[in-house]
Amino acid sequence: MIPPSQHAARFPAPRIRRRAAFSLVEIAIAMGIIGSLITVITGLVATGLTVFHQSSDRMISAQISQALLSEVSRSDWSSLVDPSSGTTTSFPVSYFNESGEKVALAGAAIYIARPVLFSPTSETLGGSDYSTMGAARIVRVVVEVMCRPGGSEPPISSAGLWNPAQKDRLKCYSSYLVRNR
Repeated sequence: MIPPSQHAARFPAPRIRRRAAFSLVEIAIAMGIIGSLITVITGLVATGLTVFHQSSDRMISAQISQALLSEVSRSDWSSLVDPSSGTTTSFPVSYFNESGEKVALAGAAIYIARPVLFSPTSETLGGSDYSTMGAARIVRVVVEVMCRPGGSEPPISSAGLWNPAQKDRLKCYSSYLVRNR
């Protein structure tokens, strides 16, 4: 038999190794940080999508407005303005899909638009007197484009323009047409 003093020298006691691990507190803190980051990133994605949709609506509204202004400018001047009275023609409402292409049915429309013509006065022309030019030679065109109108046209204000409940869905573009002859 081996005396106990020699036994310890020959057979050392096994060392208990501590494994490197995370404590429960460290895991809880890491989960809190990850949860906060996910919340912030989700909020940023939602904001980014909102901004994307708004800019897309603005771009398509501008495209629709340019198309309608072009259509009005190609019209015969005598069909736009009555030379004797100076009154302007009204145009029908046009319907457009999500790509800004004209569609025939109102049910398939994402955008509705219409050009509104006004005979200019000295107030609308910045106070300048254009009487030498002749009132029947210049017309102000306002193109109203409304996104997702909810199935019906908005009510018309006393000025002759649309007056929707949700003003952020309405975009107005203004231009002047001048007859050279």
